[in-house]
Amino acid sequence: MIGLLDCNNFYVSCERLFNPKLLNKPVIILSNNDGCVISRSNEAKKIGIKMGEPFFKIKDLVKKWKIKVLSSNYSFYGDISDRIMKILKKNCFNIEVYSIDEAFFSLDGINRKEIFCNNLASKILKWTGIPVSIGIAKTKTLSKIANRVIKKKNDYPDLKFEYKNVLQINSKEKLTYILEKTNIENIWGIGKGLSRFLNKIEVINGLQLSKINEDFIRQRKGVVLHRIILELRGILCHKVKPILVTKKSICVSRSFGNKLISYKEIKNALIVYVQKAVQKMISYRLLCKSVSVFLQTSIYDKKKYKNTDSYLFTEATTDLSTIWKVSDLLLKRIYKQYFLYSKVGIILSDLCKDNQVQRSLFINKTIDSNARKKKIDKDLMIIIHKVNRKFGDGKLRLSSDQSGFFYLRRGMEGKKKMKWSMKSDYCSPCYTSRWCDIPKVKV
Repeated sequence: MIGLLDCNNFYVSCERLFNPKLLNKPVIILSNNDGCVISRSNEAKKIGIKMGEPFFKIKDLVKKWKIKVLSSNYSFYGDISDRIMKILKKNCFNIEVYSIDEAFFSLDGINRKEIFCNNLASKILKWTGIPVSIGIAKTKTLSKIANRVIKKKNDYPDLKFEYKNVLQINSKEKLTYILEKTNIENIWGIGKGLSRFLNKIEVINGLQLSKINEDFIRQRKGVVLHRIILELRGILCHKVKPILVTKKSICVSRSFGNKLISYKEIKNALIVYVQKAVQKMISYRLLCKSVSVFLQTSIYDKKKYKNTDSYLFTEATTDLSTIWKVSDLLLKRIYKQYFLYSKVGIILSDLCKDNQVQRSLFINKTIDSNARKKKIDKDLMIIIHKVNRKFGDGKLRLSSDQSGFFYLRRGMEGKKKMKWSMKSDYCSPCYTSRWCDIPKVKV
């Protein structure tokens, strides 16, 4: 049997941990640049706030219902997620972290599976304060459906729940009832395109899909949909596999808070992105051999421009100063005047581990060979990475970096806000990942 752990309204639940005033109130979390709704409390859902809805369209609704609005705080959410996954890994052997708030895990060899999962959910709630739901079934697809059923109990009135946040599909009758009540578009792996196709052939729920001719589906839509059908029948096609991080590339890119025309301002943004990309690369213990920089205007602008340039190192490196010199050179090549730019980004590719680096036979007077002469080695970069992780981004950075941050947070009022800085007007403190944001208790 396979379990799927899913944190309930995860981003909202994280915000409520240190701000009890948000409990039982409608709350929404916005995406980067305060663009769209990416998380909603149950109270906000009842009001009619939809996932992915642009914020500017619902401002009147927010004002009418006094909905609490918050900007996304990913460093905080990531830290809470790590704590939850560590608890799960201590209690289960075979774990597959699927996303920041979801994980599949194997229940093979565990007796009384529902009781075990109920105890696990209670432990996570007690230790982290985050409520979770756990669906149990024979396959990943069915465990996804079981997890959804827990959150949509009103759609399944004839189903009995022994536990508040745990459901196991353990009988044919229960499976038949659940699949019959589950619409096609709510099944894991079926998007809008497949939904339209299935609706045209009068397949509208999970039960009908599980009984469809699999040869016909394989011929028309391929192996992906065929496997979904088999999993709905209880035939395991996707095993729980711990994801080994073998990154092929790392990309850091953000839309600007305001459109930029000046090369200097774009350069100020790119240097922050470069440092973030290198920090990620070091955390995976990798080196890169290729760097690409891209620059573009908005797709909605009448005057459009988009370009990318790349550089191949003689030898793979983690040296921040070397990567920044190359990135600055690439930006100069692709930058053109008189355009209003909306985004810049960096891609580190051809990633490899230290024992896989192909050493150079020749020392040429190139950017990367000059950097080697400075003897800025991997150990120094790791130290910089550790300092910034402990004390916050930008504590140790390149001297030409005027900002050091994607956006300003609480406790950083003295910092200069750049034109490119992302909009984050409603951001909460980083309660667990920044020293200055640690809650203070007055006795």
